[in-house]
Amino acid sequence: MKLRTTLSLLLLLIAGLKGYAQPMEDIDGYLRDTRISETAKDLYKDGISSSDIDAINDIADSLCARNRETRPFYMYLACRVLTNTGGIPPGRLGKMCLKVTESDPTAVMGFLTSHHMAVERSFFTYWADALAYQFMNHCECVTVSCIATSQRKARLQCRAEAFAVLTDLYAEVKAKVCENEALAVAMTVPEVQAISKNRNSRAGIYCAPTKGIPYYWVKVWEDKDDKDATLDLLVDHESFTVYNYDAANNRIMTLDTWREKLH
Repeated sequence: MKLRTTLSLLLLLIAGLKGYAQPMEDIDGYLRDTRISETAKDLYKDGISSSDIDAINDIADSLCARNRETRPFYMYLACRVLTNTGGIPPGRLGKMCLKVTESDPTAVMGFLTSHHMAVERSFFTYWADALAYQFMNHCECVTVSCIATSQRKARLQCRAEAFAVLTDLYAEVKAKVCENEALAVAMTVPEVQAISKNRNSRAGIYCAPTKGIPYYWVKVWEDKDDKDATLDLLVDHESFTVYNYDAANNRIMTLDTWREKLH
């Protein structure tokens, strides 16, 4: 009797976890479902255009709807939009992606890690892009603090089996945001601004921070076709202080020290 009771409880637990996993069903089933808006169906059938803001806003609002059975289809459409825009969320899409991630993270993580053939691996990255864009463009305080606050909200609503994926998602969001901030800070350095006056110049993150080297390595080229960088900079991953990096001698200098040596 005790064994039967334990087995029954285990089966209930598994069923409960599957319910929270937000599984993706066959597309045809969603297209026949009367609970899904005709706008969403038309967007899927006619092609997902990033210029149809009204339709995209309809999808965005439906991400936070209470119906858990239909939500995966809206998540799928949202990810298709983000795929077409390179992760930049049009309309209210970024706001609602963030809202549903904070309010129902287990469902979102379950969808993004679904093994269904329609759910592409790139969806995870594009979803992180959408959150990063939202933080970078709509955060009223320090961006990294906003991310931490959002992650705490999500964790409070998250079931234990989704913690690891949620942590990975926010780590990717933070990396994207910090990488953009590091590059933005580097571009304010007068010497970089002087180089960037050349229309053919380019700059980018060469390496992200590691445990041993806590800096973003930024390379700046006078001309986009140059093989060797004109300038190497390191940006501290916490303080975002910019340093000059003498790559040939593997030496880090403050900008003031570097400028003194130049003169």
